[in-house]
Amino acid sequence: MSQSIIKWLYQPTTLDKKLITVISKELEILYAYVYSLDSTKKDTVACKFDDVKTIRSFCACLDSELQRLKIDQLLDHVVFTTCDPRLPSMPIHRDYHDQQVVCFGLNIPVKNCDNSFIIWYEADLLPASKMPEYSLGTAGVGQAIPADHKSAREISRMTCDQPYWINNFVPHNGMALHKKTRIMSSIRFTPEINSLVVDGYFDKFLVGQ
Repeated sequence: MSQSIIKWLYQPTTLDKKLITVISKELEILYAYVYSLDSTKKDTVACKFDDVKTIRSFCACLDSELQRLKIDQLLDHVVFTTCDPRLPSMPIHRDYHDQQVVCFGLNIPVKNCDNSFIIWYEADLLPASKMPEYSLGTAGVGQAIPADHKSAREISRMTCDQPYWINNFVPHNGMALHKKTRIMSSIRFTPEINSLVVDGYFDKFLVGQ
């Protein structure tokens, strides 16, 4: 695929705003469960969890919203990312080698997401082997491609205290302007969701105002 199917860096969602607090709490409980399975993940800043049945079990309100939006059957996994004052920040990176996989995610705040941001950059990419180990909580996160910080130029940023669709193919990273551990979730979908962009469903029903 020579050009991305999306031209934006972030978009508001059509999740019910009255349910965001409940959904965030569900994801916080799921986060605690996922990290309880392997304590070594505590020393990393990104972790992928792909047991969809368990995600649905812990996150009934989120699942109900995905059903309402008719994308529940496309749910593939969730990625938890943290800005942890004990650890270096996540490097500037692109999530995948191939944007046909899925070049966007549904980011939902979990905890301490006030005064924090996702920032996008123009930057030269580095070999995937340059991704530091502290950033990789699970093998699935190992698809990320780091970027050269020296060449990076900020092009946009968004606050992390509200849900957004985010472009994960353009180099980006997270930043928190406080000393608490910020936890963000990114709900990811199967490549079939790309067809919803192409046929117009995504813009009509999944992008908010």
